[in-house]
Amino acid sequence: MAGDWNAAGNALRSSRRSTRAFLDAMERCAGERDEEFDRRIHARMRRVFDMREDQLERLRVFRDGVGTRLQTLSRWKAFARSLGTKRAAPKSAGLDRRG
Repeated sequence: MAGDWNAAGNALRSSRRSTRAFLDAMERCAGERDEEFDRRIHARMRRVFDMREDQLERLRVFRDGVGTRLQTLSRWKAFARSLGTKRAAPKSAGLDRRG
């Protein structure tokens, strides 16, 4: 899904619909559930929540890393301009990891 914002939006909408359907189903069968069922559902939902939180934390770390790299790149370009360079090198003097 990298860079495909339409697919990301569709996945989020699908997730919201699934969550709503699950909550509605749980509400409809509230009188028929026993404590064991609720305990198992809670344990399973907790695992899903923990996985989602882990994914979000990894995304936060990635975002922070990208922000740091962009700040460094911006500083190097400003430095190059201050030296009188009309156009900073596209790869900023080897700072780009792919270069």
